[in-house]
Amino acid sequence: MKKIDFRINDMGCQNCAAAIRSELEKLPGITEISLDPETKAAAVCFREDSCSKDKIFQAVRDAGFTPEN
Repeated sequence: MKKIDFRINDMGCQNCAAAIRSELEKLPGITEISLDPETKAAAVCFREDSCSKDKIFQAVRDAGFTPEN
């Protein structure tokens, strides 16, 4: 199990977080998602055999947002 913490500076509200969560939940291996629009913080736990940071960041981009390290 691995956890990555990153920022999504253009995530401004709960609707934004819901759109991002919806894309992330499509990925296999995701075990936990934490999104906070107020602080722009994101944390995702995942199984490394099924998912990767690149796939997570791509899902955030697919939702229309920009992940940042």
